[in-house]
Amino acid sequence: MKDHWRELPRVAPLRVLRMWDLFRARQNITLNAYFEGRGLWPTRIAYVQYYPLLALSVVGLVALRLRKVPILPFLAVAATVTITAASTFGITRYRAPVDGLLPVLAAGGIFFIYDGLTRNRVSAPPAADLPEQ
Repeated sequence: MKDHWRELPRVAPLRVLRMWDLFRARQNITLNAYFEGRGLWPTRIAYVQYYPLLALSVVGLVALRLRKVPILPFLAVAATVTITAASTFGITRYRAPVDGLLPVLAAGGIFFIYDGLTRNRVSAPPAADLPEQ
Protein backbone atom coordinates (compact mmCIF):
# COMPACT_ATOMS: atom_id res chain seq x y z
CA MET A 1 0.00 0.00 0.00
CA LYS A 2 2.88 2.36 0.73
CA ASP A 3 4.12 2.01 -2.84
CA HIS A 4 0.72 2.83 -4.36
CA TRP A 5 -0.74 5.51 -2.07
CA ARG A 6 -0.97 7.95 -4.99
CA GLU A 7 -3.53 5.70 -6.65
CA LEU A 8 -5.87 5.86 -3.65
CA PRO A 9 -8.04 8.74 -5.00
CA ARG A 10 -8.71 6.67 -8.11
CA VAL A 11 -9.18 3.21 -6.60
CA ALA A 12 -11.03 4.03 -3.37
CA PRO A 13 -14.26 5.07 -5.14
CA LEU A 14 -14.01 1.99 -7.36
CA ARG A 15 -13.64 -0.21 -4.29
CA VAL A 16 -16.78 1.32 -2.82
CA LEU A 17 -18.72 0.93 -6.07
CA ARG A 18 -17.60 -2.69 -6.36
CA MET A 19 -18.73 -3.46 -2.82
CA TRP A 20 -22.17 -1.98 -3.59
CA ASP A 21 -22.24 -3.98 -6.88
CA LEU A 22 -22.24 -0.79 -8.93
CA PHE A 23 -18.87 -1.41 -10.64
CA ARG A 24 -18.10 -4.64 -12.48
CA ALA A 25 -21.02 -6.27 -10.74
CA ARG A 26 -21.06 -9.30 -13.03
CA GLN A 27 -17.42 -9.91 -12.20
CA ASN A 28 -18.49 -10.01 -8.55
CA ILE A 29 -20.66 -13.02 -9.36
CA THR A 30 -17.55 -14.97 -10.26
CA LEU A 31 -15.59 -13.66 -7.29
CA ASN A 32 -18.36 -14.44 -4.82
CA ALA A 33 -19.18 -17.82 -6.34
CA TYR A 34 -15.68 -19.22 -6.46
CA PHE A 35 -13.37 -17.28 -4.17
CA GLU A 36 -15.93 -16.70 -1.44
CA GLY A 37 -17.28 -20.24 -1.85
CA ARG A 38 -20.94 -19.28 -2.21
CA GLY A 39 -21.74 -21.31 -5.31
CA LEU A 40 -22.66 -19.96 -8.72
CA TRP A 41 -26.45 -20.27 -8.64
CA PRO A 42 -26.99 -18.84 -5.15
CA THR A 43 -24.73 -15.95 -6.13
CA ARG A 44 -26.68 -15.32 -9.34
CA ILE A 45 -29.99 -15.38 -7.49
CA ALA A 46 -28.65 -12.95 -4.88
CA TYR A 47 -27.39 -10.69 -7.67
CA VAL A 48 -30.83 -10.57 -9.34
CA GLN A 49 -32.59 -9.88 -6.04
CA TYR A 50 -30.16 -7.26 -4.83
CA TYR A 51 -31.09 -4.34 -7.09
CA PRO A 52 -34.88 -4.37 -6.49
CA LEU A 53 -34.17 -4.82 -2.78
CA LEU A 54 -31.78 -1.88 -2.81
CA ALA A 55 -34.27 0.34 -4.67
CA LEU A 56 -37.11 -0.55 -2.30
CA SER A 57 -34.77 0.08 0.64
CA VAL A 58 -34.12 3.60 -0.58
CA VAL A 59 -37.89 4.12 -0.76
CA GLY A 60 -38.14 2.75 2.78
CA LEU A 61 -35.51 5.22 3.99
CA VAL A 62 -37.40 8.08 2.35
CA ALA A 63 -40.62 6.87 3.97
CA LEU A 64 -38.97 6.81 7.39
CA ARG A 65 -37.55 10.28 6.84
CA LEU A 66 -40.95 11.64 5.78
CA ARG A 67 -42.44 10.21 8.97
CA LYS A 68 -39.67 11.85 10.97
CA VAL A 69 -38.23 8.53 12.12
CA PRO A 70 -34.46 8.74 12.67
CA ILE A 71 -32.58 7.12 9.80
CA LEU A 72 -29.11 7.88 11.14
CA PRO A 73 -28.60 4.33 12.50
CA PHE A 74 -29.18 2.89 9.02
CA LEU A 75 -26.93 5.47 7.39
CA ALA A 76 -24.22 4.93 9.99
CA VAL A 77 -24.02 1.22 9.16
CA ALA A 78 -23.85 2.00 5.45
CA ALA A 79 -21.18 4.63 6.04
CA THR A 80 -19.12 2.23 8.14
CA VAL A 81 -19.05 -0.47 5.49
CA THR A 82 -18.37 2.13 2.80
CA ILE A 83 -15.36 3.49 4.68
CA THR A 84 -14.14 -0.06 5.25
CA ALA A 85 -14.32 -0.85 1.54
CA ALA A 86 -12.64 2.41 0.56
CA SER A 87 -9.76 1.81 2.93
CA THR A 88 -9.20 -1.89 2.20
CA PHE A 89 -10.81 -3.56 -0.81
CA GLY A 90 -14.32 -3.73 -2.15
CA ILE A 91 -15.76 -7.17 -1.61
CA THR A 92 -19.44 -7.79 -0.97
CA ARG A 93 -18.60 -9.56 2.28
CA TYR A 94 -18.08 -6.13 3.87
CA ARG A 95 -21.64 -5.24 2.88
CA ALA A 96 -23.15 -8.00 5.05
CA PRO A 97 -24.31 -5.68 7.87
CA VAL A 98 -26.25 -3.60 5.37
CA ASP A 99 -27.62 -6.68 3.61
CA GLY A 100 -29.30 -7.56 6.90
CA LEU A 101 -31.02 -4.17 6.98
CA LEU A 102 -32.16 -4.11 3.35
CA PRO A 103 -35.18 -6.43 3.77
CA VAL A 104 -36.44 -4.38 6.71
CA LEU A 105 -36.14 -1.13 4.79
CA ALA A 106 -37.56 -2.72 1.63
CA ALA A 107 -40.62 -3.88 3.55
CA GLY A 108 -41.14 -0.31 4.68
CA GLY A 109 -40.72 0.82 1.07
CA ILE A 110 -43.31 -1.69 -0.14
CA PHE A 111 -45.78 -0.56 2.51
CA PHE A 112 -45.13 3.10 1.65
CA ILE A 113 -45.81 2.46 -2.04
CA TYR A 114 -48.90 0.36 -1.29
CA ASP A 115 -50.21 2.97 1.13
CA GLY A 116 -49.69 5.71 -1.44
CA LEU A 117 -51.49 3.74 -4.14
CA THR A 118 -54.48 2.78 -2.01
CA ARG A 119 -54.91 5.95 0.03
CA ASN A 120 -56.35 8.05 -2.80
CA ARG A 121 -58.72 5.41 -4.15
CA VAL A 122 -62.39 6.07 -3.79
CA SER A 123 -63.83 3.02 -2.16
CA ALA A 124 -67.31 1.76 -2.81
CA PRO A 125 -69.74 2.34 0.04
CA PRO A 126 -70.52 -0.69 2.19
CA ALA A 127 -73.48 -2.75 1.01
CA ALA A 128 -75.58 -1.62 3.99
CA ASP A 129 -75.31 1.99 2.83
CA LEU A 130 -76.57 1.32 -0.71
CA PRO A 131 -80.11 2.49 -1.41
CA GLU A 132 -82.68 -0.21 -2.05
CA GLN A 133 -84.07 -0.48 -5.54
